[in-house]
Amino acid sequence: MFGVQFDPACGTGGFLGEAYLQVSSQINEADAARWANARLYGVDLDDINVKLAGALMVGMGDGSTHIKLGNSIRQSKWQSNRRGLEDAIDDDGYDVVLTNPLFGQNLTVNTAEASA
Repeated sequence: MFGVQFDPACGTGGFLGEAYLQVSSQINEADAARWANARLYGVDLDDINVKLAGALMVGMGDGSTHIKLGNSIRQSKWQSNRRGLEDAIDDDGYDVVLTNPLFGQNLTVNTAEASA
């Protein structure tokens, strides 16, 4: 009904939290938590952000959204980040991408990544 939702640069989980709130406003809390545990995914490059996003989601009542430490921006890193996210990041694996520009740091791209 609400599909698989994926935030490839989730930061502290604001978009994931809002997605959970939107779903939980339309169905009962237990079903919303089951949905989140099966269909809500986030990745961030910063381990502190991953912990904060996880804490936010637990505090909201979802239990354990799939928030993983990884680099979803650099294609060369995707293979090493896939553990636990295969269904979300495979082609056609998600229905909604929640994201905004990265604000935490300037990103530099090397020649190999730019040509990939």
